[in-house]
Amino acid sequence: MKKYIALGNCNINGELWFLVDAASSEQAKQIIADAEDKTFEISACVEVTANPDEGISHKFTLFE
Repeated sequence: MKKYIALGNCNINGELWFLVDAASSEQAKQIIADAEDKTFEISACVEVTANPDEGISHKFTLFE
């Protein structure tokens, strides 16, 4: 399994972030779609990996 961070907007709950375990980004997107139904629109879905060293391993910037 790989890990994906996905973010997007929900008509009901506003901005949502997900950490998803899936075999591919397409599967991660499908898992979110199944959980959130039609109320959620994915803005980004990126694979992340663990960092064995101390420090920042990922930085995410939201563009509005």
